[in-house]
This record gives sequence, structure tokens and C-alpha cells, in this order.
Amino acid sequence: MQYTPENAQRVEDALPIDQIICGDNLELIQKSCPTMKKSQVNFSLFNTPQRCLAQSGTVTIENIVNLLQYHFFSDYGVAGASWLPVLGVYSMYKMLMVIDRYNSKTLSPLKSRTASDIKSGGIGDIEVFDEEGNFFEAVEIKHNIPISPELVQDAYQKFFETSVSRYYLLTTAEPNIDDPKAVNQVVRKIHRQHGCEVIVDGVLPSLKYYLRSLSDPKLFLYVYSKNLQLDFDRNRDVKEIHLRRWNELLEPLF
Repeated sequence: MQYTPENAQRVEDALPIDQIICGDNLELIQKSCPTMKKSQVNFSLFNTPQRCLAQSGTVTIENIVNLLQYHFFSDYGVAGASWLPVLGVYSMYKMLMVIDRYNSKTLSPLKSRTASDIKSGGIGDIEVFDEEGNFFEAVEIKHNIPISPELVQDAYQKFFETSVSRYYLLTTAEPNIDDPKAVNQVVRKIHRQHGCEVIVDGVLPSLKYYLRSLSDPKLFLYVYSKNLQLDFDRNRDVKEIHLRRWNELLEPLF
């Protein structure tokens, strides 16, 4: 589909974000920056193609991780901060869906955090399905809560009747794990009983690891920014104060 200002949204809906951001399609990012919907917050960083995030040559992986840390842990005084790391990890998945592991797999759209997994039939915050519509991989994300043996067992209760092959339990807390020995015992028991590989780690270390696998890591900032805006536009968990803070954090990069 040819990109024009008139069909910009259709292009973005038709093409996976990983196709939009790769190689020869980089021009699409530069053209799509001005088409982003505006909230009451003026995202001046997207006002012109020349100031698009993809143009910044000074952004390092360490910069990106630090920006995310500041954004996740700022004192907002309103609900919604726990959704920010979910959007961060989801944005990374959007970029990784082209790798061999996810060939013919589908990344499920995010559900609102207010929707319980039991009622929605879900097993995690982020879910990937196989060709037959079965759970393939899932991620549960905790904010400022170390992963305990109880949390691992609770996660197992969500997916034990599914065929999911890998399940991530990630947290922004430091340290990441409460009682590592006990957690590992539960993880090994689940693997013996079910076959699923449960991986317990930190959100930021995981994002840092995957950023290294991207040919142009700074494009992650564009994807994360867009997902923040989309969530806000849909009146879900992101609040205006979260957008303002992210805009403030990005300003020094340009």
C-alpha cells in the first residue's frame, strides 16, 4: 500500500510496525511522524520529519534504558504508572515479531489493565498466539513488586491448561526476585509438570538485552511514544501527565 497523508492510518494498520521501521521503509517513519494524533500535550518532537526520533544519531541503548527508568519511576500522583512498563515491553514485541521464533505467530492487542485475565480468558499482560490460535508465549509484568514463589504459582494457575511454551514474569522491582532459591524450585517444578519454560527477570534488563538485537535501537523510542499516545487516545491507562513526562524526557535528545 502506497503511503499518502490520506491513507496514513490504513498503512499503519496494514503493515506490522516491524515492517514499517526496517531498512528501506525508514522513510515511512519520517513521513508518519507528523500524522500522529495530538492530545492536549503538544508532542513537538513529532511536528516535523526533520525532528523525528529516527533522525537522532546521539541516542544509545544506555540512554534509552535510562529514559525508560525515569519514565516508569517518576512520581505521578495518579494511577496508570504500572501500565508504562507493559507498554514498554509490548513495544519491543512489536519490533521483534519478524524474528524466526515468531514466524506465523500473532501478537495480541493489549487489553486494559482493568480487565481481569479470568474474565478475558487471558493468561498475561502480553500474549502471542500460534497459527492455530493457541497460546504460544505470554508475559506478566509487575511494577515495584519482586517476583516471589507465590507469584510464580499464581501465574501457573492462569496457564496450566494451555499449551503456552514460554512464560515471562518480569518486574521493575530491584532486586527482581524474592527468595531466588524458592522461585527456581517452583519454576523447575512447573517445567517438569507442564513443559512450559518460565523465565523470571527484570523489565529493564530484558529491554536492554533486546535493544541490543535491533539494528537501530533508537527506533524503539518512536514505537513506545506511539503506543503511549494510542493508549491515551483510547482513554485507557495512560494519563496526560505520563505523556507530558515522556515529552520532557525526550526534549534533551534533540
